[in-house]
Parts: sequence; C-alpha cells; structure tokens
Amino acid sequence: MASFRSALKFSYLGGYAVIVFQLLTSMVVARLLEPSDFGLYSVAMVFAVIAELIRNFGVSNYIIKEKELTTQKLECALFLLIVTSSFVAGLQFFMAVPIGNFYNEERLTAVLQLLSLNLVLIPFGAITKSRLRRELRMKELSIIDVTSNLVGSLVTLSLAYFGWGVFSLPLGLIAVSLTSVLITFFFRYDDNPKRLRVRGSKDIFSFSSIVGLTGIVNHIGNSSQDWLLGKLVGMESVGLYSRGSSTVALFDRLVSNPVNLLIAPVFATKANSGEAIVPTYIKLTCIQASIAWPCLITLAYFSEPIINLLYGAQWLLVSDLLVWICLAKILMTITQYANEILVGVGKASEVFYANLLMMIVKIAILIACIDLDLVYIVMAVSLSVQTIRLFTYLFILNRSLKLDVTLLAKKLARVAFVCGLSVSPLLLYDRNEVTLTLAFLPFISLLIWFFFSKVMKLDVYLEIDKVIERMYLRENFRKYFSR
Repeated sequence: MASFRSALKFSYLGGYAVIVFQLLTSMVVARLLEPSDFGLYSVAMVFAVIAELIRNFGVSNYIIKEKELTTQKLECALFLLIVTSSFVAGLQFFMAVPIGNFYNEERLTAVLQLLSLNLVLIPFGAITKSRLRRELRMKELSIIDVTSNLVGSLVTLSLAYFGWGVFSLPLGLIAVSLTSVLITFFFRYDDNPKRLRVRGSKDIFSFSSIVGLTGIVNHIGNSSQDWLLGKLVGMESVGLYSRGSSTVALFDRLVSNPVNLLIAPVFATKANSGEAIVPTYIKLTCIQASIAWPCLITLAYFSEPIINLLYGAQWLLVSDLLVWICLAKILMTITQYANEILVGVGKASEVFYANLLMMIVKIAILIACIDLDLVYIVMAVSLSVQTIRLFTYLFILNRSLKLDVTLLAKKLARVAFVCGLSVSPLLLYDRNEVTLTLAFLPFISLLIWFFFSKVMKLDVYLEIDKVIERMYLRENFRKYFSR
C-alpha cells in the first residue's frame, strides 16, 4: 500500500488537472448553452445518479473496507455489480418516458435514455478502481481520471460547438466512462474475478445495502432543489441554482476531493488495526477549514465578477445565490469527512439516519418556501440544512467515536481568527473595481495567512513545515543566501 502523503500528492495533481479541464469546459459551454439546458440536464442527473447509486449499492465501499479481500468475495462483488447494472439501466431507459412526460420535456426522456448507456459501461472498471483506491494507488487512478476527463471535455466542447445543445453533456459523460473503462484495463490485477459467483453475495449485500441506501437518501436530499424546482418553478431556476452549487463545488474540489478519496480507506485501515481515529479527524478538519474558509469567503465577496468572468453576463443572477451557498459550505466544512469516516469504521447506519433526517428537513423547507424568490429559497434551505447537519453529526461523532467537541471548537476558533485576518485586505477592496491592485491582494492575504498560521501553530502550518523539511527547502534556501 502506498503512503498517505504519496497518495495525497498524486491525488492533488490528478484532481487539479481534472478541475482545469472541467473549468475550461464549463466556461465555454456556459456561453454556448442556455440556463434552461443546464436545468434540464441537472434534473436528468438527479434520476441518473439515483440509478448509479442503486447500481453500485455500496459494493465499492465494501471492497475498500473489507479486511480480507479474497477472489471469491471479488467474484460475488462483480456478480452484484453486473446484475444491478443491467437491471437499473433497463429500468432507467423505460422510465425515461414517464419522467419526461411528468416534466413536459421530450428532451429529458432522450437525455435519460442516453445516460442509461453509462450504467452499462461503469461496472467493467469498478472492481479495479476500488482496489486501486483501497491500496491508495492514486498515481494510477489519477492517470485514469485525467485522461478520461480530457476526452470527455473534448467531446462535450465539440458537440456543443456544433449545435448539439443539451445532448453534448450526456454524450461527454459517456465518453468519460468509456475511456475510463479502456484505460482501467491496463491496471487490472492478475487475480481480478474472471467469473461470477452467486454464493456469498448475501454477505456483501448486507453491508452494501445500508451504504447504498444512505447514498440514495443523501442524493435525494442534496438534489431535491433540482427535481422540485424543475416541476414547480421551471428549468431556468434549476439551471441557476445548479450553476451556483457547481461553482462552489468546483472551488471546494481544489482542496477537498483529493483528500475525500483517501478518507474511507485510511480510516478503515486505522479501525481494522485498532488505531486512534479522533485525533486524525480533528487534524484533517482543521487543515480543511484553514484552506477552504478563506477561499469560500473570497468567492462569496467577489461572486459577481467571478461569475461574469467564468460564465458571462447571462448568469449574473447566480452571484446572489453564491453568497448563501458559500456560507452554508463553510458550516459543512466542519463535518466534511463525517460520512466517509463513519462508514469506514462500520457506523453506516448512523450515517443513514442522519441523511434521512436532513433529506426530510430540506424537502419540507423547499416546499414551504416555494413561492418566494429564488435567492430566499437558497438562503433558507442552505443555512438551515447545514446547521442541522452540523449539530447532528457532532452528536453522532461524539457518541460513536468519543469526539471532543470542545477541543474541536477551540482549534476551529483559532483557524477562524487566522482566516479572518488573511482575507481582510480583500474585503477592504471595492469588488466592483478591477484594477492592478487586485492582482497583488491575494499574495498579501497569503503572506498574512502563512505568518499567523505559524504564530497560532495551526495544523496546516505544521504539515507544510514537515513538507518543507522533507524536501530540504529550508536548508537550500539558507545555503543560497549565505553565499
């Protein structure tokens, strides 16, 4: 198994490359398609992702978590993946017609039927990718993800340019999956299953069912604004809300996604070996907050010029939504890794009930606010759901893992102090004025952040210091200036 730091390095490198492709694609496609096109695709993805979660049904998590992974268990896992994939792909293909009729959108039917083809492709690389992740082999996973996303971006851009409209999005996604399957073949394990096994599938299903149900409930709750607003308000509102959420997600993925990929296997390993989990959780949360909070505050403050730069003037209404989505994301950062850690240590049932509660609350608030302006809907839903999530998960983590909430609060208060100081030069600047001064402010903020992180001895600075020491940067720096 690769070391955590080595895996994290490749995970970040691969993650950043994928984000660059997706950001550039998004900037171009946003100018070629209408907000209603993105709204329609967002609604389609609600049902497509539910189908994908049913297809996988926690099998990937089982492969990552299982202490002794035998060929027989892998054969059972492959059997479950192929059976569920075939069933769900057929179900989505035929259900696309009534779903399209429900929303009065013929294009929605066609998009869902295209996305059903994606479900047939994914299982053929799922076993290998789960095993690579289990062993923290992020170098190989990064090669797969970067290459497949590059191909998908090129397909999406080409089709959008030649007037394929909303259909350029699902076809680009199919290109990503097909390329991923082909490249995964080169990293196949010699003992990967070559046949299917039914006997023993029940044991995998008993674990996977609760994880799969948790994923489905979580997705239904997270995407409730898409399928509810799409029917009750209109596809354009869905497109605007989705664009705001995806913008925050894009910036968040710069720091979160590479770590998220490693959380489940790392904590599963720690749980299996009996190591302490809580100190690592507190440390990761504080490091995540130290990096994410200044970025989210800056994104919220400069929301209008950023949206205009990324997507053009037709999306400026998103800037008002972005402020509240960023504030909600700041709250979510405190429990960012709760799902993965609890599943990794075998507490999947607690995660299921927490997600069920948040799904019910979010849908209830959405229905209660449906007659308000979109910005008030976003404000009410985002802040209330994330506040409930925060207290729910802190309670579960305290009860299940004996998390010291007071210690976490003290550490996060120091993080908040440093973040407030670091972004202060940016907040004093007139965001409606784009001058040369603005180019220097991020560097000033970074210096303030680094200096006070050192003074306050934040976990993020201690980790950076270890990296500097390991690379001999400090010693080489001193030698250079002592000449």
